[in-house]
Amino acid sequence: MLEIILDKRIWLVVATIASFSALTVHVIRQGRGMLPRMQAAIAFHLFFGLWFAVLGAGHLVAITIKSLTVTLPDDTGLLFLVPFGLGLALPGFLMLLSLPGIADLQSSSCRSALAADIWLVVLFALTVPYLAVVPAAGLILMSLLVEDYADPLYRRWTQLIRKSPTQGRE
Repeated sequence: MLEIILDKRIWLVVATIASFSALTVHVIRQGRGMLPRMQAAIAFHLFFGLWFAVLGAGHLVAITIKSLTVTLPDDTGLLFLVPFGLGLALPGFLMLLSLPGIADLQSSSCRSALAADIWLVVLFALTVPYLAVVPAAGLILMSLLVEDYADPLYRRWTQLIRKSPTQGRE
């Protein structure tokens, strides 16, 4: 049993199956009636939020068990491994917690999802640079989503500026 918990591939499989299952349930239950940009942003943050949360939690469990059973190699530093696990798990949980607010376009939830995406981009850029593309895609999806809904909020203000007699003059 301990070998199963300590196997990296098992955690990857569990994270992937859980993420695909949650995404499938979401698409079946609530996939219709939303704009495609909204669907893409929510689906992305649901899938990768759960994926990073499970992988980070599995990493922390494995590191804890290995350090308690003294099977962790001596040249491996806990000062890197524990923060890396927290750096994966916490943004994943933050993405998951911000999902209901993203659907309602609450600014605090959108900022939380953006902060998680930025944190993961920085974390991966410093450790595994080619993986930084994944959270960068989340940043792009969120920026498209916010841009799409920000336009109607500012449309009246920009129309007033265009009607201003002093527009274009100094």
